[in-house]
Amino acid sequence: MPNPQPITEMVVFHLQDGVNLEQITPDSPSPAVQAFVKLTQTINSQPGSIHWESFEHCTAFTKSPERASFTAGLSQLFDLEVEAPVTLYVHVTDTQGALAAFRSGVTEVAFYTMPDRPDEALRAEIEDPSGTTLQNVQVIGKATGAAIAWVFDAVPHSLASGPDSISLAGFFGYDSIDVHMQWRETPEGIAAREGGDDSVRPATIVPGIDAETGYFHVKFREGE
Repeated sequence: MPNPQPITEMVVFHLQDGVNLEQITPDSPSPAVQAFVKLTQTINSQPGSIHWESFEHCTAFTKSPERASFTAGLSQLFDLEVEAPVTLYVHVTDTQGALAAFRSGVTEVAFYTMPDRPDEALRAEIEDPSGTTLQNVQVIGKATGAAIAWVFDAVPHSLASGPDSISLAGFFGYDSIDVHMQWRETPEGIAAREGGDDSVRPATIVPGIDAETGYFHVKFREGE
């Protein structure tokens, strides 16, 4: 029986109007911040988290006693009626590169579609930390962390199936948005996103994402 493969669960929520999570401290008087800290503590206490040790650990949480209170806490922060949450499940091979991206000043989270199913050799080439794309974004683009991961499932499932589904997720950390924008204007940055390979295109079907580029700028926060 194969060993369970670690996964990363990514969830995109629509933040409620007026909720500010810029300053996350356990002693904050903000009800929203306190709700966020409690949600994070609940996830951190689950067996097999934070990056789930396996998909089975992730699904076990959905059946746990803590799930009901966790879902109730979400409604204090996110507008679940305006936009339903989107969940993506990805396999991250270079966890150190991904963690470095998450801990950067700002993180570009990008999604790509790849209609033609790649073979194992191409998959390995795309996610190789020493590959041209990941090396260029760090050496020339001054990224402080970078990784590319494969999306293997989603909720709704249609996001991960079909010709325009999400195949890849990219995590690229920078000191600032300005640094990212400067990288995009270099010859190497232009080639990275317009490299002439029509089989890899920005995936823009995630609600709220930039319809042209297929990425978000994210400042990751960690509850204590």
